[in-house]
Amino acid sequence: MRKEIKYLLLIFTVALCSSNVIWANSQEDFKRHFQQGVELFEQNKLDEALTKFKFCAKLSPDNPEPFFHLGRIHEQQNRLINAMDAYETVIKLNPSHFLGHKYLAGLYYKKNMFRDALKTYNRALQIQPDDSETTTSSETCSLNCAIILRH
Repeated sequence: MRKEIKYLLLIFTVALCSSNVIWANSQEDFKRHFQQGVELFEQNKLDEALTKFKFCAKLSPDNPEPFFHLGRIHEQQNRLINAMDAYETVIKLNPSHFLGHKYLAGLYYKKNMFRDALKTYNRALQIQPDDSETTTSSETCSLNCAIILRH
């Protein structure tokens, strides 16, 4: 009985150590691929950056940052629905992600979805009230909503 317990403890210890090594390697892979994705994005190599950020999203599906960058790429490639989906994922993963709200609001605005844009700009301003660009965008959106409501 004691040998069996010692044997089980040994197996558990080896498995635990192995999973820690795998986790550490995946974190290093994430950091490396994420940084490469950022560099590719900055070089306007969007298809290559997209591949890196998709890989990062699979490695760390609870991290909003790969999804944020996927949204930025989709937006630059004029795939607005994909970009909106990516920003919505960012906000689901981190409801306090200011840029996720701000960029999603901008897309709503581009698609003439002024009410959704206004709500989303306002959420962004709740997170970061001193952002002058978002304040201006929210005011412009509010004016467009008022014009639409008159007609």
